Amino acid sequence: MFTIKSITKNFLSVGLANLISQFVTFVTVAYYARILSVSLFGKLSLAQSIMIYFTMITLFGFQTYGQREIAKNSDKAECIVGSIVSIRILISVICFFIVALIAFIFNEDTIFKNILLMYGITLFPLAFNIDWFFSGLKHMEYNAIYSIIKNVIPFILIIIFLKTEKDVLFIPIFYLVGLVIAVAFQAYIYRHKKKLGYKFYLPNKELVVYIKCAVPFLLSGILSMINCNVDSIIIGFLRSDRELGIYSSAYKIIFFITNLMNIVFVPIFPLFISYFNNKDKNLLKEIVDKTCKIVILVAIPISVGGIALSKEIIVLLFGAKYEAAYIPLNILLIYALILFMRETYGYGLNAFNMEKKYLIITAISSSFNLVFNLIFIPIYGINAAAIVTILSEVINFLFMKKFFNTVTYTTYVSNIKKVILPTLCMFVSILLFKHFNINVIINILSAIVVYFIGVVLFKYVTIDELKSIFNSK
Repeated sequence: MFTIKSITKNFLSVGLANLISQFVTFVTVAYYARILSVSLFGKLSLAQSIMIYFTMITLFGFQTYGQREIAKNSDKAECIVGSIVSIRILISVICFFIVALIAFIFNEDTIFKNILLMYGITLFPLAFNIDWFFSGLKHMEYNAIYSIIKNVIPFILIIIFLKTEKDVLFIPIFYLVGLVIAVAFQAYIYRHKKKLGYKFYLPNKELVVYIKCAVPFLLSGILSMINCNVDSIIIGFLRSDRELGIYSSAYKIIFFITNLMNIVFVPIFPLFISYFNNKDKNLLKEIVDKTCKIVILVAIPISVGGIALSKEIIVLLFGAKYEAAYIPLNILLIYALILFMRETYGYGLNAFNMEKKYLIITAISSSFNLVFNLIFIPIYGINAAAIVTILSEVINFLFMKKFFNTVTYTTYVSNIKKVILPTLCMFVSILLFKHFNINVIINILSAIVVYFIGVVLFKYVTIDELKSIFNSK
């Protein structure tokens, strides 16, 4: 039986680590974006965008499926871990050769090819990543440490050694170093703390079962990435490196914001699984409603405040040479809001064994995204890409909500109504600070304070609710 206190422990450990990791990663990107030219930043972003798909293929949908299997069958941990890692090792080798082939036949300069190859090597340590194992056991403190190691080490190395554009290859090399050390930490905990071993299974009949079960998660993941990533690749091929650099600076902010969803959903996802499998409809309804409340609490002010300060934020983080990114950023902040809300339904479908429905929905939205981006990006550029991204996410939201509500009903409408006044207070404070040319950092911090005071005053969250989270047994 999971208590509110156990949820809080996982929420805080994952949440704090995620905040630190994402913040460090974001600062790292902002740092090297200022050193690189806009065009070179675009080339680096193109390589990263391509690698996302090979990363998804190497992970092969086991992040979700493996977590679900460990949550249900922890006594078979060695078999599950061994099988999944075995599959991933094989896939990582195949993916690296494809990446190498792309690098050698790519009609680009040597710098891009070398960047892509270095990122390709990261697939090998990635195959040994077992954060899904710890999530399934609800020992997420280890994932918190893993996340910090993986992101802080590259940050330190890049800050120390990256000084000019000529050092651009340091970026993928240092990310590789961080990933290797983080995976080594996981292996140490797995072997010495959990007292478990690696048993590799190639070939094995169970592998076929695992692969069949994981394929829907893999395809869903790839299709989801098309919705939020294929536009960058199309811009890189059909427009220019400079435009991609501008668009990528806006998208790095969105990527940072949307990754904050992990703070909410990573510790809650195992509870969706457990309550659904135990047929505990009341607890499932309760945790879903609380999740929706938290999502609105965070998503609305981020989107509204971000739109109000978009130009100032871009210049602050990336410099004046990226100022044009504020327009696509405004559009993408609306996408981020929809995505925040949609993730409740997305995680729910995967927890409720509806991964095939999730797959069909993402296939529809990603097809829409791909076709319309190919049509409109060559004509209208990066702003068209951002608008198509919003429309694709609306498709996901509507269809996933429909199937989610067949298991347990929830809605965001009442929560949105309750948070309007605190958000309005925050928005007014931002405009006042802008009018008097107050420093943007002070403006942001003041807006956060004003918003959360409003949240308490207008009783969206009460003092008793806050106390109950930490006092529940």
